[in-house]
Amino acid sequence: MITLHSQDGQHFLGLRTGREGGYEIVYDCGLQRRRFVLLIKTAQVDARYFRMQLEDAIQTVDVLTTLSAALRNAAIEFETDYD
Repeated sequence: MITLHSQDGQHFLGLRTGREGGYEIVYDCGLQRRRFVLLIKTAQVDARYFRMQLEDAIQTVDVLTTLSAALRNAAIEFETDYD
């Protein structure tokens, strides 16, 4: 649904619909070889909200901290699924 890369090309964020119908945020950091999925547990969150948060986070130096803080501040529950 939504795919974004950082300016330096090292970070990727994507929003997709999972097999069970909920949203999932995919994170990949090429330099650190880290990839995982945040499984969104809170129902009824508009995809436009996620777009705004992903766009804000991907422009920062600390993508994950920025994204995690935004989700927590909005009381959006998530679990991390490591590949």
